[in-house]
Amino acid sequence: MCTHVYLLCVDFSLTFTSAKDPSWKKYPQRMGKSACCMFTVVNYEWFRKFENTSPGNRDPEYERIKEAIGKKLVDGLVRLYPQVKEHITYVDFATPLTMKHYFGVSLMFFFRMYLPQKRGFFP
Repeated sequence: MCTHVYLLCVDFSLTFTSAKDPSWKKYPQRMGKSACCMFTVVNYEWFRKFENTSPGNRDPEYERIKEAIGKKLVDGLVRLYPQVKEHITYVDFATPLTMKHYFGVSLMFFFRMYLPQKRGFFP
């Protein structure tokens, strides 16, 4: 059962990576959408016991931790910008272990979602 402090995580950074990506428009399925990436700092110790596992083969507790943090990030974004909620079409979460596996870095938690490209969501 998830009872750690990670359930309180709400601080994040926000960026729209598709805004300056010249290749974004080359893919028809991306038309009318943009990518919003959120980053937060987490305690690596929450994931240390899963270090010897690989993506797709991790313990259900790992998935619960990842989803709990990701949900807090989405909730934080929607609390700040409620107009975004109905436009989120896809979310994907990564942890320090995901970043370590794919990129060789492990000191971040990463969250990505897609939103319509329509302007005016944020002040």
